[in-house]
Amino acid sequence: GPQVSTPIEVGLLRRYISLRWLVIVAILAIVAFTQAGLGVGYPLAPVLGTVGVLVAYNFFFAWWASRPDLARQGRMFANAQIVADLLLLTVLLHLTGGVENPFFLYYFVHIGFGCILLPTRDVYWVTGLAIVLFAALVGAESAGWVSHVHLNGFLPIDLALQGKFV
Repeated sequence: GPQVSTPIEVGLLRRYISLRWLVIVAILAIVAFTQAGLGVGYPLAPVLGTVGVLVAYNFFFAWWASRPDLARQGRMFANAQIVADLLLLTVLLHLTGGVENPFFLYYFVHIGFGCILLPTRDVYWVTGLAIVLFAALVGAESAGWVSHVHLNGFLPIDLALQGKFV
């Protein structure tokens, strides 16, 4: 049958949505600072569009969290949030430098949330997905299958193409 989440787990699931609102504000602040303050160049419109997608799906998750049957859907709800965030993080990383972007470490944040919110088997699955997504991004960019977005003014231009760095 369906896994029933405890009231504490349901609270954590809802808190994850609240944290995402803070992340949205932080992303916008980082974009403003890197573009205006540091002069780091990357395409602004696609990044802001990706943040728009993040806002939209956070509204969706907030709606889902308000449903009375959330306790019975806790595991599915947690997995959906983490997978959505991993996919969006991968797109955002691609648009802001790929392997050059130090924010790739945020994959670990989502794995950490998975450790708190999910059964062990699901944590392994989420960890594997994070590894595959980042490896696919870095591999696709270094192979030229997708264009690499260089962080102008941040790192040497050919760094993402150097095998040792990748």
